[in-house]
Amino acid sequence: MKAQCLPLDIISNLPSSIIQTILTFLPIRDAFRTSILSRKWRYHCANIPKLEFNEGMWRGGAALHDKHKLFLDMYTILLLHQCPVLEFSLSIPELRSCCEINLIILYLSRNTALEKFTLCIGMSCQSHKLPTSFFSLQNLTHLKLQKCLIPPLATLSRFGRLTSLCLYEVVTTKSTLLQFLSCCPLIRNFTLVRTNIRIFKLVLIIYLIKDLHSI
Repeated sequence: MKAQCLPLDIISNLPSSIIQTILTFLPIRDAFRTSILSRKWRYHCANIPKLEFNEGMWRGGAALHDKHKLFLDMYTILLLHQCPVLEFSLSIPELRSCCEINLIILYLSRNTALEKFTLCIGMSCQSHKLPTSFFSLQNLTHLKLQKCLIPPLATLSRFGRLTSLCLYEVVTTKSTLLQFLSCCPLIRNFTLVRTNIRIFKLVLIIYLIKDLHSI
């Protein structure tokens, strides 16, 4: 029996579904670097539904101290991205509150497909005030915020699909949080960690929530 000859370019001939799966498990920066592997991979890296930016993207940590380089990398990836983003995460504890974060949120607010959003910063003592565009992310099912400030809602923004909410070191008022939660009829998992609001002040909304945690 003759041995079957495999094509020399195995990578280019992988099924699209397998390529997408591989890219999903790679760090986002490495995923975009795979575009040099073949012409076919060049277009797949621009269609990853999950974008996760964390300190691991910048090995050695040098770029973490260069805010302009850090955000330039993120902007480049977002501009090259072509398909709807289903999950977005910006989780860099060394990152300070800055206006560039609001530009990313504004970009995401135009993406009606976004379901999961994470924003975790923590180096600065100043909490990051969420921009008005944040309240346009109304198709979210999962939301995680750290070191953020939720401002009073000028208008009711209904997060009708939100089922999971995690707030870490978030600053807000009792009335603002109650107003926010009243716009989330499906919420079932709610976590509060080191916020300026004590848990007993939220008794009125506990019956809406299946799993309630506070630290």
